[in-house]
Amino acid sequence: MCHIWGMRRDDICLYLGPANRAKVEALIANRNTARKLVWRAEIVLATADGCGTVEIMRDATGNAVLPQ
Repeated sequence: MCHIWGMRRDDICLYLGPANRAKVEALIANRNTARKLVWRAEIVLATADGCGTVEIMRDATGNAVLPQ
């Protein structure tokens, strides 16, 4: 779960049911999945967990991406 308060947009909602979440997690766990697809799958899971764009980009790049 993401913990940046005040940065979450309530108009963006993504729900993954248990079966779909398992499929996405299986893609991430499969070592034969292309890195680009794994990166996108991680973004989908983070969005479904309620993370905002800044939090997702921080996790993906290791750097904070601050709005201009």
